[in-house]
Amino acid sequence: GLLAGPAVTSDAPGARRGGFAPDGADGAGRVQPRQWLQILRQLDLSDEQKTLVREQADAFQATQRAFQQAHGARLRELMAEARDGDNRPRDLPPDKARELRELRAKMPDVQTMQAAIWDLLDADQRQDMQSRLQAVRDRMTGRRRAQQQREADAREGMADPDAMDPRSAEPPTDGMTDGMSDGMSDRATDRASDRASDRAPRRRGDAQRRNGLDDAARRRREFLEAHRLGGAARRFGDPQPD
Repeated sequence: GLLAGPAVTSDAPGARRGGFAPDGADGAGRVQPRQWLQILRQLDLSDEQKTLVREQADAFQATQRAFQQAHGARLRELMAEARDGDNRPRDLPPDKARELRELRAKMPDVQTMQAAIWDLLDADQRQDMQSRLQAVRDRMTGRRRAQQQREADAREGMADPDAMDPRSAEPPTDGMTDGMSDGMSDRATDRASDRASDRAPRRRGDAQRRNGLDDAARRRREFLEAHRLGGAARRFGDPQPD
């Protein structure tokens, strides 16, 4: 699949099963190919290494273009059919599901390019690369855990009948009705309650949409990311921004 890096040999620093990407069926923690190349650009590479990296990237891009010309339109069509109007996954007819699996299996594997580039690095460069990748994965893990906590909080609120019913909680009116007559105070409080009622279903809808981002969505994102890889590869020898 489109993972964070090639499998490393047993004598490489930090070698382990699964290469750079942490093991996990859900693909969590994997660095996208374009970001992998951007991290590679930060290493102290020789001019010869930069040339060889561009050659590997160009070869991959040629293979990718050939695949796109032959199968890209059909693959995008099937991937679109595999999503409903709300971008949630849906089952395809068996023949189309089989065709989609076969096309995905034919997609050029970016790990082939990454493995060839990895072989061009010396031990210090490999260690530097792994350290930078790990830092990126750590940030991704932190963001993912924060997102999971927000979703858990949203689900907890949805499961709590009192939390789901905005009428059960008094809207914050501290100081809002000071100096108002009884009638004006009641109307102001009612308006605040109405606004809270409007927000509750939106929060539930947001949580449901987030929960719709599943494995199929990640695979679609990986496909699109690989399709955009050429720009990062072509810019490989460009000067780095300050």
